[in-house]
Amino acid sequence: MSKIISGWEPAEKRPFQVDLSVAEIHALVNHHVAQTKRCTKYVGNKLLKLSASSVLPNRRESNAYIEEGRKIVEAHIARAKELQSILQSAIENPKS
Repeated sequence: MSKIISGWEPAEKRPFQVDLSVAEIHALVNHHVAQTKRCTKYVGNKLLKLSASSVLPNRRESNAYIEEGRKIVEAHIARAKELQSILQSAIENPKS
């Protein structure tokens, strides 16, 4: 049985390792920052649709959207910070 790797959520551990250039690491950092913005916007739109559908929106459902969005955003932020530290060490210690 194969596990599907989602493009929406960053995976905790990848099954392989790849050598990346500084430009590719920088692009990955930008990708994760963009995903945080995308996720926040998506959750906001879901909450707007939820509140527009009824006068008294379901608080439990809106809290679930917020919590799930927060988890995804925190995961992307953590991945971006890790990549930034790798990028910083690559800039400080270039290969000879």
